[in-house]
Amino acid sequence: MPNWCNNNIKITGPNSVIDKIEKIVKNGKYEKPEDGLLEYFHPMPDELRDTTADGSKRKNLQKKYGFDDWYGWATENWSTKWDIHEFYGDHCDRNYINDDESEISFGFDSAWAPPIGAYDKFIEDNSNVSIRATYFEGGCDFMGIWDNGIDDCWTISDTAPKGSTDKFWKTSAGKELDDLYGITENMAQYEADQEEERIGDNKKIMEYSKGEKVNIGEEV
Repeated sequence: MPNWCNNNIKITGPNSVIDKIEKIVKNGKYEKPEDGLLEYFHPMPDELRDTTADGSKRKNLQKKYGFDDWYGWATENWSTKWDIHEFYGDHCDRNYINDDESEISFGFDSAWAPPIGAYDKFIEDNSNVSIRATYFEGGCDFMGIWDNGIDDCWTISDTAPKGSTDKFWKTSAGKELDDLYGITENMAQYEADQEEERIGDNKKIMEYSKGEKVNIGEEV
């Protein structure tokens, strides 16, 4: 099983484009390739769909697409291995800007990484569309903001070395990410658990030094 990367995205564009995206989000199931968000952003070649990443060399596919299986193509072109067809609550927020244009916001999980390759391709092919997305993957220690082709990605432990009290969380980027993903709350809980464990270990050591035999791994 992969680590799941949390994502939130806002897309602005012509109503015809937003209509299609809204339909995908509200459908919330996968029965055919067209049901996937990334397939809409950057369709996978049909010839690669039923291939397997088994080490086989398919020179004809390699020559045509640069890859001979679906996995290699997806991770390179989508930045994640699986398409997106499940969304947070199958819910989206849509705001009509004018008669021709609207924006839509929603969230989803992706395998290991945010699908920024698919974002890149979609805005490259649709100059009248803009995308702003955020992401957070605590297990792999990264978070970021992707805004119309510019990806600001931070290693959490390096960017906020003081944990939940670090000054980064007072910056505009830090506040935005924390509001969406509750990062400092989770950090604070982890820090409290670590402190409790440290105190417990110290108590055992003190009791041992007084002549009371205590195994460090057992409950006191």
